[in-house]
Amino acid sequence: AIAGLPIDQIASAVQPTDAQGAALDALGNASVDAAALIRTSCPTQAAATAPGRLATMQQRIEAMQKAVELVQPALDQFYGSLNDEQKARFNALAEDQRRATASNNAREASVQSCNVTAAFDWPGAAIDERLRPSDTQRAALQVLQDTSAKVSASLKAACEPGEVMTPPARMAAVRKRLDTLPEHVKAARGGRGPRSADVRRRPL
Repeated sequence: AIAGLPIDQIASAVQPTDAQGAALDALGNASVDAAALIRTSCPTQAAATAPGRLATMQQRIEAMQKAVELVQPALDQFYGSLNDEQKARFNALAEDQRRATASNNAREASVQSCNVTAAFDWPGAAIDERLRPSDTQRAALQVLQDTSAKVSASLKAACEPGEVMTPPARMAAVRKRLDTLPEHVKAARGGRGPRSADVRRRPL
């Protein structure tokens, strides 16, 4: 929804005027820049610890927020320049691509936008069995689990709706969701407790 927009397909669908074509070019350039920004935020290696994975997630979310800030104004300007018929064709193309992407992700068991909540599911029983934490550490683990449960519930409530939406409305929904995520990641990272360094000596 943020990067890699099919500019050629959009042009073919809406048949833009010269002025609209300039706005579409600006959208294409913003999409390319957003894709580069997201790529540079990819970690070079997987984090070895759970706190490390949360830190990586926070970095990726911040990069996607910046990417949206690049693309959203260009998308709004281009979409606003279209007439009703052009908007209808653009909406249909975007919806077809959204469904195709969702179908591919489901077949490949890829992570969907709402499945980010899995990052906050901590296997308390397994952690307890493997690490044999002290009473203080077990209390810190309980704080983490309670915080994560609240985060998960909040994220599910903030999931991007699946109904048909215009491309600008869907982008706005993506931005709203991304704006919600950092505070939840920080809450989960902050819920580790004062003795968390002892608990994470052995990577999960």
